[in-house]
Amino acid sequence: ITKSIESVYKQAEQVAQTDSVGCLILGENGTGKEDLASYIHQSSLRRNQPFVSVNCGAFSEELLYSEW
Repeated sequence: ITKSIESVYKQAEQVAQTDSVGCLILGENGTGKEDLASYIHQSSLRRNQPFVSVNCGAFSEELLYSEW
């Protein structure tokens, strides 16, 4: 982990310690969003359950709002 992203991963560790908060990861293509999500999962109490990655950019805005 580089110094520039170290604080993000420290925050990710805090998020991983609770089931009472969600986490939305935003960023440009190729910035490591899925890697960060996987890190949060592996640091969480759910680490023994499957990790499912979903690309929300592949869904229409209407579909996302209908599921909310």
